[in-house]
Amino acid sequence: MKKEYNVSVIGLEIDNGNLGCVALTLSFINILEQIGMKLGVTLSLTAVGYSDKKYECNDIVRKYEVIRVHPKQLSFWTKLKQNFKNADIIFDFTLGDSFSDIYGAGRYIKTNLLKEAAEKYNDRFILGPQTYGPYKSTWSQAWATKIIKRAFKVYSRDMQSANVLENMCSKHVSVVTDVAFGLPYKTKELEQNGKIKVAFNPSGLLWKGGYTGNNQFDLSIDYQEYCKNVISKLTSDSRYEVYLIPHVGGGSENGSENDYGVCKKLHELFPDSHVVGEINSPIDAKDYISAMDVLIAARMHATVAGVSTGCATIPVAYSRKFMGLYENIGYDYVLDVKTLDTESAVNQTLEWVLDYKKLQAAADSSQRHVQDKLQAFQEDLIDIFKAI
Repeated sequence: MKKEYNVSVIGLEIDNGNLGCVALTLSFINILEQIGMKLGVTLSLTAVGYSDKKYECNDIVRKYEVIRVHPKQLSFWTKLKQNFKNADIIFDFTLGDSFSDIYGAGRYIKTNLLKEAAEKYNDRFILGPQTYGPYKSTWSQAWATKIIKRAFKVYSRDMQSANVLENMCSKHVSVVTDVAFGLPYKTKELEQNGKIKVAFNPSGLLWKGGYTGNNQFDLSIDYQEYCKNVISKLTSDSRYEVYLIPHVGGGSENGSENDYGVCKKLHELFPDSHVVGEINSPIDAKDYISAMDVLIAARMHATVAGVSTGCATIPVAYSRKFMGLYENIGYDYVLDVKTLDTESAVNQTLEWVLDYKKLQAAADSSQRHVQDKLQAFQEDLIDIFKAI
């Protein structure tokens, strides 16, 4: 067995306004470090991404290099080819949920070109635990099928995705779970005043109607009205203390992705709420979320932080990735805002908040499934590294 492995990762960002993307990266690096310690080997990591920021190296990860994505530059593709040829293994996570055309053709094409290059120059291309699909167009499904069939190993974080791939290309898929469940944290110390602490994470993307601005994700609710109605009810009830927590920043506060700008707007409407503004990493966010009794969130990795800390979590599900992920770990309290109307969604949310102890128990119970699946994933990767 080799003493040092060259590992390349695609679709994992160490510096991104979307803290969920960074949570995936830090969690997976943590898994690789555990594998390195168990095998007594070191790792040299290369990240193919959109930022020059580097991970802080240690005794296991001896080197962390970045190949900045520049699709229009020949030098980028030359450097990428050399790296992929020299890699012992390549992992691709596609930011967890972007191996799909629902976010637009541009993103889909760029991420798939990287996958194509990896498969062309390396026999050990592994698709990490992620959501697959939906694929709305014939060409996008055909391209995904080609990539998935050629992959050395395919992992999914939910059974729905595995079923999609089975129907598409009869590829064996190992169903585990989202690696971000394992992100470390330290509970934030907040003032205790006897009130039930409710965190509300609004999605800037849903607030603006998606990238297209015209209800891109086909919600059956008016998302802005949903947010306002829920927060209005909670802030007017003396039993609750409401915290507005962003999970995606970057760009301007009025940008299509930014949650913080929406938090500020909601605070202006409901001044009895608190805006949490000093979040610089997914671990910071998880520290805050772990101090809450209840979390209502539309950003999936905010909900992952909630469930994994035993918080009563209400995922506001705008795509099937939520349903698949939580069904896979036995957590049933997912709000489907592609079927419910606004009034029903508000009422269901408030009912679950009232019954939050039951949700906390369900979150705690789901952790047994999470730990088993993460352990299985790690043991599988250990066998793959041993075989290199």
